[in-house]
Amino acid sequence: MLSIKPSSFFFVCSSCYALQTITTTTKTRLVTFDLDDTLFPCGPTVLEANRKLCFALHISELDSARMQARIKQVKEHCAPTKLTYSELRRRAITSFLNDVGRSDEDPAYYFNLWLKARHTAAEKMLFPGTAKAIKEIKEDTGATLGAITNGRGNPKAMPSLTNFFDFCISGEDQDVFPYQKPHPYIFQKALERAGAEKASSLDWIHVGDCLINDIQAAKDVGAKTIWFDDPQHYGDSAFTTKSQAEQSERAQRKAAIKGLYVDLAISSISDLPTTVTNLFS
Repeated sequence: MLSIKPSSFFFVCSSCYALQTITTTTKTRLVTFDLDDTLFPCGPTVLEANRKLCFALHISELDSARMQARIKQVKEHCAPTKLTYSELRRRAITSFLNDVGRSDEDPAYYFNLWLKARHTAAEKMLFPGTAKAIKEIKEDTGATLGAITNGRGNPKAMPSLTNFFDFCISGEDQDVFPYQKPHPYIFQKALERAGAEKASSLDWIHVGDCLINDIQAAKDVGAKTIWFDDPQHYGDSAFTTKSQAEQSERAQRKAAIKGLYVDLAISSISDLPTTVTNLFS
């Protein structure tokens, strides 16, 4: 029997075959979330915050409906100049104070009161199972978690979510506005916050309820998509600043988008951890 020493065997093999090193590169995982009507209902959240604001202002007959109507009036008056939702609300508050001869009061105080009330209401109204689902995704996938929103919601200001989110990008941020969703710029800023220059360097999933602002927009910049198709979807509510014509045009676009840009869909946030894991695999 031929006896070959280990060293000789290596010599024979190395002289006959090229030794190859196989390197497996695992992409960093990123999951980004819309907030309003994805993790909590926007309409009831804003309504609750508006009630707190109106109570604090203590102006006769001022209610949430009048507040929202005034915000729309400010928007129309300032057109074509585009203002953030925050600035529209500050100017509406200022106008109500002026109406009752209280121009010496600081509108910023009332705006900050509203913003705090919004975060509190959002925490209270999180869709059932949201905090548990976010925790499972963070722990099971090890992904970076971020929020991409056009509004003032922020999971970092919500006790049950703050420990799981790594960042929040808002279309109201100074380095983003006026490039809100569905503009690709806000998604690029999210990639930068996640430490990436382009989507191809990440295994990226975006979760949202809006077929235009979330699903099509995220897909167009390279993300996989999970559509939250809530059967009790709130959609554009009484709290939107969009005109009827704008809302009608968006409804037509949504119908065309549904079959082209959705990778997976869920109807309950409790299904999200399994859906994210399946889309990553």
